[in-house]
Amino acid sequence: MYIDGKTMRGNRSKESKANHIVTAWSKEDGFSLGQKVVDEKSNEITAIPELLEKINIKGQVVTIDAMGTQTAIVETIRRKRGEYVLALKGNQKILCEEVSLFLNDEEERKKEYRYYISSLKEDIELFSRSVRGYWSVESMHWHLDVTFKEDTNKIIDKRAAENLNIIRKWCISILKMIEIFRPKLSMKKKRFVISMNPAEFLEQVVAF
Repeated sequence: MYIDGKTMRGNRSKESKANHIVTAWSKEDGFSLGQKVVDEKSNEITAIPELLEKINIKGQVVTIDAMGTQTAIVETIRRKRGEYVLALKGNQKILCEEVSLFLNDEEERKKEYRYYISSLKEDIELFSRSVRGYWSVESMHWHLDVTFKEDTNKIIDKRAAENLNIIRKWCISILKMIEIFRPKLSMKKKRFVISMNPAEFLEQVVAF
């Protein structure tokens, strides 16, 4: 399970900030498991525990970027009997420096390292999948921006914008699974083909 946030930039107005939505994403299923709109006067650090409270994470590995490397988030994950892999960067400067000094070898200084803290017990394969799989939630956000042009959508109403965000994620999940004409057709082309003759593909789309 991967957690990441994205701002709906087109939703910004003079009176209010744009929606910033934190999503829990399953790479294996290709679906959003839940989401939380960050309060205007708050940030992801407070929104992530609220999202985790709403979904079942027992036995799951929760992977979050450096923003999620917080004591309250770790406590929530462990209390709900989940595991975690959390990125370690400059926002936890002292811990990051201590880990870097402990692990770095003078002979390997030319190499680039990324650091994480984790509750996993000596399972390098699971740890590697958890780290490398983070691209899936970033890919989903990329499709929201590029394939569905979310950032150019100017809907100001916050609830309407959030609902459309949910629908777009649902569409991404369906388009990833559905095959039209030939394998590996891009999402953009799939959208175009379906839009040209929706009645022809309705049954196939609804089946998912």
